[in-house]
Amino acid sequence: MTQQSAPQEHQQAKAAVEAPPSLYLVALYQLVGGAFALYGMLKVYGPGVPEYQLLARMSLCHSLPYAVLVTAGLLNALAGIVIGVGIFARWAWVRPLFVVMLVETTVLQLVDMKMAGPFEFLTVGAIFCVSLYVAFLLYRDPADRYFRNRWR
Repeated sequence: MTQQSAPQEHQQAKAAVEAPPSLYLVALYQLVGGAFALYGMLKVYGPGVPEYQLLARMSLCHSLPYAVLVTAGLLNALAGIVIGVGIFARWAWVRPLFVVMLVETTVLQLVDMKMAGPFEFLTVGAIFCVSLYVAFLLYRDPADRYFRNRWR
């Protein structure tokens, strides 16, 4: 080996270990989004909300039962936090969890649209497109190398 090839191999090995910056953005997106979603679910549907307000909101805005809606929302928020932490911890199993969460969220949003107008459908479509791009970032080659190499 020449002296020039040794630094090049070191750079290639280092590049295989480092995550692309987009992966860190995905992790922060999941952490912050999961935390805000958890806070929002607890604020809107939590134990301190009067029952008449919950019943009014459920009858006006949602077609799913209260227990299904709150359970799905809490699990999605917690899954978002776990995915964000898992990206930093290099847990490869968070990638399929993200895809499952994407499909479940999209299906529940489409089923639960009561009195939905065009803006709601555009919102669901935009969220779906952003989530597909995030899934692409999680499964492309630099992220794949990052998750394969657990030791920094």
